[in-house]
Amino acid sequence: MRLGSRIMAMLLMPVVPAYASALPDPVKAEAQKLYGIEYTPQLMGELIAPGISQCTYQGGGTLQLDGVDRSDWAKDYVHCNNHVVILLSKKVGESRGYDLWRTVDVLPLPKLDLQRNRRQPNKLVLYSSFEGLCSVQGRYGMDFIALLQWGKRDRIDWQTGVKQAWTFDIRQERIVPLPTRDIRCKWDEP
Repeated sequence: MRLGSRIMAMLLMPVVPAYASALPDPVKAEAQKLYGIEYTPQLMGELIAPGISQCTYQGGGTLQLDGVDRSDWAKDYVHCNNHVVILLSKKVGESRGYDLWRTVDVLPLPKLDLQRNRRQPNKLVLYSSFEGLCSVQGRYGMDFIALLQWGKRDRIDWQTGVKQAWTFDIRQERIVPLPTRDIRCKWDEP
């Protein structure tokens, strides 16, 4: 195999987050089962792929990339063995009047909360950009997800609480790491 071929093969391999080795094997196994499945939106709590996986649908939506709504691409959240797994999916048609999606990439996450809890300020929280609390390079509207640890602060950045982040590369059909250095978050409580 030529060097260029090896590099291309490595580029096409799924990116494995640094914490992935710490994930329990059942979580990794369930996440792997979701590659390539076709599904229609489910009700929250229903199996996303009955007969294939025990993961349940938790919600999601279409992507907004560079300020453009990409209704042919979606990020969905599923719950697998007490862990959240992010799906990047491409619209492939319709089934019984509903959009039909095919999963092109998955990202299993460590144990975390879905919302900030002031009683447990150091817990890891999943953030999705539709919440509007975080900006990248001072701009809002970029679709990304991040793992945040607010502590007792109402403002955090890469040094104080933005632990990891990812965005969606639809050309490569991958969930890709997003540098945390330019992410700033501000908690505006009503």
